[in-house]
Amino acid sequence: MTAKEKAIEVAKSLRSAGGLSQEEFDTLLAGLMSEPRAVTPLGTLVVKEATDPEHPGFYIDLRKPGCDSEPEGMPDAPLAMVEFCQDEGDSPDGEPNLITRVWGVAPQKDSGAVEYTDRIFHQGLSKYFEG
Repeated sequence: MTAKEKAIEVAKSLRSAGGLSQEEFDTLLAGLMSEPRAVTPLGTLVVKEATDPEHPGFYIDLRKPGCDSEPEGMPDAPLAMVEFCQDEGDSPDGEPNLITRVWGVAPQKDSGAVEYTDRIFHQGLSKYFEG
C-alpha cells in the first residue's frame, strides 16, 4: 500500500468516526488524489508516485498537450524517475541510495519496453544533512 493509499484510508476512518466534516473530507481527498503538475508549451509535466514499496519514489512524465488525464492508447511519456534503491549491483558504494533514471529519448508508439538512457546515483546526501 502506498503512502497515498494509507492517507486515504486514514481520512476515511476519520470521516466515519466524525472527526472530519464531509466538506473537510472532500477537500482532503481531492488534494490526495491530485497529481502535482506544471503546464508547458510541450505538454503537462505530471508527477506520479511509484507503486513499488521496495523502491519508493516518483515519476515525472509529460502528458499530451490539452489532455487533463492520461489519454487511452497514448500513455504519458516518461522523462525521469527518482527512487530509493538498495539492490543496485553497481551502486558506487554498495549502500542504499537514491537513484534517478532519465529517459533522454522519447519512446516511439508500439516500441515495446521503454528503456532509460541515463542513471544517476545521488552521492553525498548524508554529509549534506550533517550539522
